[in-house]
Amino acid sequence: MSGRRRSRAIGAALVLAVLAAGGCQKDAGASSAAPAEAGAAEPLCVETVPVVESVERPVLEIPANVLPNQKLVVFPKVPGTIIEITKDKGDPVAKGDVLLRIDPQPYEDAIRQVEAQLQVARVAAAGAASTVDTVTPQLQRLEALQQSGVVAQSQVDEVRTGYQQGLAGAQAARAQAQLAQVGLEIARTRLADTVVTAPFDGVVAERLADVGALAQVMPPTPVLVILDIARVRVEGSVPELQFARIDREEEVEVVLDAYPDRPLRARIAAVAPALDPETRTVPISVVLDNDGRFRPAMAATLRVWLQAETWTVLPRDVLLGDPSSGRGAVLVVEPDGTVRERRVEILGRAEDRLNVRGVEVGSRVVRTGIHRLRDGDKVCWSDGPSGATTAAASAPPLAPSSAAGPSPLPPSSGSAPLPAPAVADAEVPEAPAP
Repeated sequence: MSGRRRSRAIGAALVLAVLAAGGCQKDAGASSAAPAEAGAAEPLCVETVPVVESVERPVLEIPANVLPNQKLVVFPKVPGTIIEITKDKGDPVAKGDVLLRIDPQPYEDAIRQVEAQLQVARVAAAGAASTVDTVTPQLQRLEALQQSGVVAQSQVDEVRTGYQQGLAGAQAARAQAQLAQVGLEIARTRLADTVVTAPFDGVVAERLADVGALAQVMPPTPVLVILDIARVRVEGSVPELQFARIDREEEVEVVLDAYPDRPLRARIAAVAPALDPETRTVPISVVLDNDGRFRPAMAATLRVWLQAETWTVLPRDVLLGDPSSGRGAVLVVEPDGTVRERRVEILGRAEDRLNVRGVEVGSRVVRTGIHRLRDGDKVCWSDGPSGATTAAASAPPLAPSSAAGPSPLPPSSGSAPLPAPAVADAEVPEAPAP
């Protein structure tokens, strides 16, 4: 009986030890959950920046396009059959190079015809002049005799009429000869126009016709397109409201979309004399030497520095929204730690700074955690990464981070830890015999 009582006592001690251990773990779990619940109600600690005034030179970014310095669509100057095109797409062209030829045969025939007409007119003019020369002394002699009464007046009038007709014929023959000479010069010019040459250095961008095609003058038949890209123009349009703030003596920056890390500087070369009535913008352009990067129709950006002005400045990364939309919102921290959303209008941009309207100078704006906050939330804040932290007046101190899980609960003061049950020396009763 004493062995059985001893076994029961040991079993009871083991049960009590297990129950006590379970109670400790439950209390520890409850205690560790308390800071987590408290932490959920505690404010987020954020970094803020002040709203300040600053004298800035804003940058206006203008979408632009690359254009050739010169562009020529080659048309034949005279109608006819194209018998030769000397260039093809992509071929370089030098000033004076022959580009195309029109069949010259009809124009050579025209020259021979006009030359014959000129010869006839010259012969006629010479004959009329000879007739006048012959009649002139005869008329003079008869007029002298008529004054002496030897010759009748009617005889003198007859010779004078022939003389006047001879003068008129000579004048008409000379005019006909001059007209034929002009026609000959025109025919020679048209013959020369059957050959078309390049007026400047460039490259053939397109070939639009083939040999054998019948070229017209009205409407003109395009044959080639030539571009001068040794120099290029980059053209964009300035909004009407910003145009007056541009300094034409200041250099602008040209940034190709294809080479964003290789900007170039240039001065404004031309400003349109009038606004575009549809877009209310003023076209401007710059001219650059082509270093091989520029191709017509490439997209680019013109960065134009405007005149200096006083800004209400905020960093770009505090904005909720897209700066290019012209509007957005920021989170302002009130003295009691309450976050308030403020709508702002973006008046200008310069690198990483914004000129805004809608917040007062001296206000503090949230810079970190802006997408985790809502209007009315409580925060504690600091001025930059190394600034002193300011907590909201009604907020308790922040709890330690729980990312690594709850910290172990230390034993309560004044109470000794429970001893482990000494089971090594316990005697286990033998199973009763069946």
